[in-house]
Amino acid sequence: MPDEESPKVEVVVSDKSSKPRNMTPVYMAVIAVVFLGIGFFARGSVTGAVVAGESKDVAASKAASFINSNLLSAGQTASVTSVNESNGMYVVTLSINGQSAGSVYVSKDGNYLILGTVLDMNKALPREEESESAAATEIPKSDRPSVELFVMSFCPYGVQAEQAMAPVVELLGDKADIKVRFIASASGTNLSSIRSLHGNIEGVEDARQLCIAENYDTATYWKYLAEINSKCYPIYRSGDAAYDACWKAAAATAGIDVGTVEGCLSSEGVALINAESAAADAYGVSGSPTLIINGGIYSGGRTPEAFKTAICNAFNEAPSECGQTLSAAGASTASGGCA
Repeated sequence: MPDEESPKVEVVVSDKSSKPRNMTPVYMAVIAVVFLGIGFFARGSVTGAVVAGESKDVAASKAASFINSNLLSAGQTASVTSVNESNGMYVVTLSINGQSAGSVYVSKDGNYLILGTVLDMNKALPREEESESAAATEIPKSDRPSVELFVMSFCPYGVQAEQAMAPVVELLGDKADIKVRFIASASGTNLSSIRSLHGNIEGVEDARQLCIAENYDTATYWKYLAEINSKCYPIYRSGDAAYDACWKAAAATAGIDVGTVEGCLSSEGVALINAESAAADAYGVSGSPTLIINGGIYSGGRTPEAFKTAICNAFNEAPSECGQTLSAAGASTASGGCA
């Protein structure tokens, strides 16, 4: 199970296989931008021609300074590990707080930084609709599909997946059993022993949401989740006191009694996390988000419509609601993850 580690973001870029693979380009946790430097390409700088400009060491240093000033959170520092030339660009390998964090690309004139996955334009990418259709045919069918969305509370891609799933929950109601589940573990018997990739504060929020799901109805849980994702997730690095005030305000907005939640946390929090850990291990889940439908791993798109289609295809007899098309407005199409 994931443990708290030095600040970095491990991004999984889906290759549409049944299990995500790890890749580690440098990303700030709250940024889902795949490419910066579009103007660089638009001006035709990647042509294979020699471009006069900065030395590789100067360009690498400039890239690290830009990343530190603009992309990383307080307490995170990127350092250059190595720099090489490839395909008319500088490839700058970085570490963040001493931990390997992958590579970025810098134009030889030192003006453009490129983040993200390198795509080989000689190879076709699978069409999204084809991937979604293939994924749907691999999912077993049932009268009431079991849908388990495994996330880490403070993983940006997990948050995006929750936001994409929310309209599906509203549409299908209790016709499908849709649950948010968590990737965390506990090494002891108290809340301070809960471990998660983004720290104990994330693990405790995971347990808190499990308590809310256990004690309140689905609509109340998702109302709380919407408040957490929009207001509290963005400030979780601001300290325990700020986050404590934020989740309590979110609970009040959703009509949740703080005392009930805190009582559940004290008596059941660790046990609930242990159950999540066992479930994740049983499925072989380690990356956030991972969607399990009727025990099968879904590997399609991450929009409300894509999620709805996959779940509706898992019914023995789909309800009439499945005929409705969900808007993709504001929905994420990101394919990364935290692991």
